[in-house]
Amino acid sequence: MSRAAGYSGTPLAQKLGIKEGTTVLAVSAPDGYLQLLEPLPPAVQFVDRLSKATDVVHVFAINRSELKKSLAMFRRRLKRKHDP
Repeated sequence: MSRAAGYSGTPLAQKLGIKEGTTVLAVSAPDGYLQLLEPLPPAVQFVDRLSKATDVVHVFAINRSELKKSLAMFRRRLKRKHDP
């Protein structure tokens, strides 16, 4: 892959907080999303639904209201997961 102007060279997965062993839920991800994240750290898993094992949620939306609704729901559910 050629480097785009201004690209730091830091892998996108790292910029997005995807670390070794991370479980990721990608909601409405565009075609080619996984390829954009390469190279991925070891043992990264992508899941189809939120669970107690989910560490990172990436939400893709085409309008503000859809994004707002999705973020509110995932924030509530992830907060419960991480509460003591």
